[in-house]
Amino acid sequence: MRSLMLLTLAACAPGEGTLELLTWGEESATVDLQTDDGWTITLDHWVTTVSNIELGDEKTEERLARDASAYVLDLTVQTAPLPIGEISAAAKRHTFGFTIAPPTADAEVFDGVEDIAEQMRTEGWAHYASGSATDGSQTIDFEFGLDLGGRSTNCDNGDDGTAGVALEEGSVVPAVVTFHVDHMFWTALGTEEADLEFGTLATLDGGDGFIDNDDLRAVSTIDIGYESAGLVDNLYDFISFSMAQSAHLNGDGLCTVRSL
Repeated sequence: MRSLMLLTLAACAPGEGTLELLTWGEESATVDLQTDDGWTITLDHWVTTVSNIELGDEKTEERLARDASAYVLDLTVQTAPLPIGEISAAAKRHTFGFTIAPPTADAEVFDGVEDIAEQMRTEGWAHYASGSATDGSQTIDFEFGLDLGGRSTNCDNGDDGTAGVALEEGSVVPAVVTFHVDHMFWTALGTEEADLEFGTLATLDGGDGFIDNDDLRAVSTIDIGYESAGLVDNLYDFISFSMAQSAHLNGDGLCTVRSL
């Protein structure tokens, strides 16, 4: 059942503004991805959890306001930013941070993915992705549950390049936690300019036309030539690390990410 819980405020207190919290995966989560090596990727599901959204003092980093809820959503069905809540805070500039982690038992689940959310909770997955890819001559199905979550802090604002978010008294300002789902198919870590490929993944199916977590774990990033910057040594950890870095503020606003 699709549900929507808004922490709606009747009115801002004097000297306060409202931050409207939204999230989505942009158009790339809802349309086929075209890779640099000639594959077409179709995502059936991309489920993730956003939680513990916080505003802080830009000088002391003290937490000033927080939405402690967890929200589970399927990015492949969101054709526009999805409202998930609101935070009331002082009319000033704030730092912005959030957590990507496995769903909690009381997480608010959108888009009819309760079964996937329960599997993520049981397995300890921060992201779940399934779909298929074709190069015109073969089709490969995949299903991945990625266990590396992250705490994103001190986010830049992708709308104007400033730090965090600025609230004005009586105003409502949007803050969109934006996921770049194509990160899963990048061939390098530590950059926003990596190639988008699927051909190497296609060789891992063992002849059955299907790739899962075990297939990824069995492959060394050195053997396949992926640039891991020394951070990981197998393809499962590579993709998990890349996805932990995939969430931004208002489009392309980068955050400082600490693994959980």
